[in-house]
Amino acid sequence: MNTEIEIERKFVLREIPFEVTRDLTPKSVITQFYIEDEKEPEKTFRVRATSYMNETTFVRTIKTPIKNSDSIGQYEDEEVISAMDFIGYIQKANKKITKTRSVYYIDGNKWEFDIFTDFDLIMCELEMIAKNDDEIEEVEKKLLNTEIPESIQKVLIKEVTGDREYSNRSMAVGYNHV
Repeated sequence: MNTEIEIERKFVLREIPFEVTRDLTPKSVITQFYIEDEKEPEKTFRVRATSYMNETTFVRTIKTPIKNSDSIGQYEDEEVISAMDFIGYIQKANKKITKTRSVYYIDGNKWEFDIFTDFDLIMCELEMIAKNDDEIEEVEKKLLNTEIPESIQKVLIKEVTGDREYSNRSMAVGYNHV
């Protein structure tokens, strides 16, 4: 299992910037399933299938907010799982979301652009990773001080960093595995 501290900024866009669409980088198709845990509702339990260039990987993720903090970060425990384990998990899922993702590097930063297929929404995010609790404040400051590239500013509707309404878990639609 791999544990990191994910810190991200999120933005709603009108469209994918031209610089990204003209780049012929292959896109990933991501389908995420969420399993609610009544005992720990603050945690996000997700399984994800990512298809990229005729190969699919399956990952189980548990996201936990940083307690007693105003941080926009969260602990993220990820583990690659088998297709059989993935199928077992989705039998328990009650929410699902699907999106296509393009990754584009601007000024050395990795920007992820998502087009959601379940509803009409385009988002991008800039994510940075803190390796331990001591790095959270420094990484978060760097992230929040990162200038939004002009190509993104041209298509930006609003920043939604920290707005739970725009978390994938909140936006995921009801799912019945039967």
